[in-house]
Amino acid sequence: MRQTTLAAFDLGVDDLLTMPFSPEELLAGSIVTTRRVSETDP
Repeated sequence: MRQTTLAAFDLGVDDLLTMPFSPEELLAGSIVTTRRVSETDP
């Protein structure tokens, strides 16, 4: 699994959610992604 995760980041993945996951982890990732998109919008 670790090699797959590292390979994904090498290919350009910004965020990765592993299974099983906690709802808090999913929410935190969503907040970060939304913040990043909002900062780049003109």
